[in-house]
Amino acid sequence: MRDLSYAEKSPSTFDYPLSSRFDESDSLVVFDDVFIPWSHIFVYKNIDIVRAQFHETPAHVLGNNQAQIRFSNKLKFLIGAARKVTAMNGIDKIPSVQEKLGELASIAASVEGNLLASEYNCTIDKNGVARPDPRFLYGV
Repeated sequence: MRDLSYAEKSPSTFDYPLSSRFDESDSLVVFDDVFIPWSHIFVYKNIDIVRAQFHETPAHVLGNNQAQIRFSNKLKFLIGAARKVTAMNGIDKIPSVQEKLGELASIAASVEGNLLASEYNCTIDKNGVARPDPRFLYGV
């Protein structure tokens, strides 16, 4: 097994703040010549079971929850970068620029608010798994 990052040779974390930290979207794990015994195979060539394990278990909602957490944090990062760029260029006092920055901040707050609401309004299933409320989670 070998970890590969698209930015593993990047000069600094300042230049590549996300990809140098093995962000999920730009990392890859390669398993070469691996034996997996049949006793460890859950599903093989059965589309109905594959569909069921994704939608009839918490997998779908928990996967989306994780994706929304990442999305929310990246939005905040990008808004911070936009704010710094406008300040460095001296255009952060222009009303139309302030309006766009405010609009971006509003979008980020809505995404984060829906995410927090989905977690606050979670349900505990029969196996003790906390499932975020899809009403708020998919409303993002």
